[in-house]
Amino acid sequence: MTDSYETPISRPRVVTIVFWVWTASAVVLLLLGLLSVTISGDTVRQSVTSAGLSAADADGYVTLFRAVGALILVVGAAIGFMTGRVGKGDIRFRRALAALSMVFALVLIGATLVGVIVVPILGLLSAVLLLVAAVLSFRPSAEPWFSRD
Repeated sequence: MTDSYETPISRPRVVTIVFWVWTASAVVLLLLGLLSVTISGDTVRQSVTSAGLSAADADGYVTLFRAVGALILVVGAAIGFMTGRVGKGDIRFRRALAALSMVFALVLIGATLVGVIVVPILGLLSAVLLLVAAVLSFRPSAEPWFSRD
């Protein structure tokens, strides 16, 4: 008598790498968002007024600065949540997370170029991590993990 069970497929190495790269990007985004939200408004106001912005414009900049920080926090938390599902092989979350990563990487690059990111190197680092993970998640060696039933 033969058993009719399938041997479980082990997670490919590229999927493990993608999992950890997305996890690292979520941590960096959460750190960046927390820095942006918790930095003193007076510090931001001083730095932009010394760069030539008027006092009225500086208040608007502080609001924009905090809003971008809150957005980064929310996206970082979403990426952290979705990464766990991708690690388990959910193809829908892989697609959604790859799309979110591509779009938000562009947002981060734009926000860094405009100067709304507290630590520009962290903004660019997280953008690179997001792009790398999104591309690696669609490598041919990762497909068996996501196409299993």
